Amino acid sequence: MFRLLRKIISGVIAIAVILVIVAVLANTVFRDTAFGRFVRGVGETTQTQAANAALDASGIKDQIDQDLRSRTTEIAQATGMRDTQISAIIDNLDIPSWSVTTLPDGLTETGSFDTTYQGVAATVHTYTDPGYVTLTVGDQEITFAVPESTQEYVGYLSWL
Repeated sequence: MFRLLRKIISGVIAIAVILVIVAVLANTVFRDTAFGRFVRGVGETTQTQAANAALDASGIKDQIDQDLRSRTTEIAQATGMRDTQISAIIDNLDIPSWSVTTLPDGLTETGSFDTTYQGVAATVHTYTDPGYVTLTVGDQEITFAVPESTQEYVGYLSWL
């Protein structure tokens, strides 16, 4: 799963590089054209939208959700909680509703934990604002906006 996430993150970075090249062309070769003006008007929002489209198309968020659900009993045994409690936490985290975003300046990291899935190491970072979670895989990072309705459950991520 994290191998797939690493590929997705690489794809998002490749898209970002392509967008930078287009932006450079828009500011030089195509500077005085409608295309150039359009591209210059497109910024970080487009990169975020592209990243979200790539993640949604990959189905990785749904796969993570399904993988967690398939391990409900195992997680319950490891944490001493009941299966129904773990299921409720997974339901309330609603990982498929998370979206890629940019981490706002000024947030302080409140904690992190390391996890491994299929031999791939990752670190999950949480912040003073529970509306953001960053996943680091190797030297690549992706930050997620966590919907307000699920933020109170972010603290349970390290248990899963």
